[in-house]
Amino acid sequence: MAIYSCSVKTMSRSSGQSAVASAAYRSGQVLEDQTIAKTFDYQNKQGIEVTKILVPQNQETPEWVFDRETLWNEVEKSEKRKNSTVAREVLVALPHELSKDQREELTAEFSQWLANKYQVIVDMAVHEPSKEGDDRNYHAHIMMTPRQIEEDGFSKVKSYKNDKGQSVRLIPLDYGGQRGSDEITAIREQWADNTNDFLSRAGATDTVDHRTLEAQGIDRAASFHLGHEVTAMERKGIATLVGDRLRTVLHINEAIDIAKQAAERVKDIPNKIYQRYQKYTRAIEQTEQSNTIDREIEDGGYKLE
Repeated sequence: MAIYSCSVKTMSRSSGQSAVASAAYRSGQVLEDQTIAKTFDYQNKQGIEVTKILVPQNQETPEWVFDRETLWNEVEKSEKRKNSTVAREVLVALPHELSKDQREELTAEFSQWLANKYQVIVDMAVHEPSKEGDDRNYHAHIMMTPRQIEEDGFSKVKSYKNDKGQSVRLIPLDYGGQRGSDEITAIREQWADNTNDFLSRAGATDTVDHRTLEAQGIDRAASFHLGHEVTAMERKGIATLVGDRLRTVLHINEAIDIAKQAAERVKDIPNKIYQRYQKYTRAIEQTEQSNTIDREIEDGGYKLE
């Protein structure tokens, strides 16, 4: 069964996150964060299938955006506040039904859609399942720059005044309120559409749905991705709150599955009881009819041997 998962999150300095460090981990490279003079070395990281940087189509962009270290250092330099957003990430689960090339093509097509829609640089990385985990857990990390890209670099502003004098974000993902929610829903729906297209091309009959499990009428608790830091701790035998939450979700879903199986087994019991009752009633009627015939024969002077 194809599994759907698509989440959008923000990376910010207030959470102690570095765009350069995140890009280094996801790409499996050695990158230096020049703003804090620290090098992040993930060149020995295993399981990275492909990485790629995409730019908006029909948009002139500087050549340096294709150098990962330069790209994310320029992002860090363009953000001045201590609580600035330094990147946004879309984390998606890739169908294990697809081949390696199909997974790459699907991720690149979706990443290009993001680049075009928001006029940002997108840095994608497709990861294989960890050796200790579920061997179907192919996934992709898709990092987006927090500012739009222009011919001479990143936009100097993040918002503009509309005709009503209201401040409007150029990239409305973290604008807040209904607008931000609508943007995330649109991203999730686009990923479902792209995924279903590739599943169909691969000859798979399964489809995915971007709606919540509740909206689909499915009685299951939604699971989630642990993230590399929590996963690393769990592998070392260190229990985490996030890990405990996921284990609780998995136990709940297992209990739901057991309850459904039990319901399937017992749902025909009333019908079986009724069938036995009818059989018993017919047997009684046949016995009574037989006794009546015997009496009639005896009354007529005949007796059955």
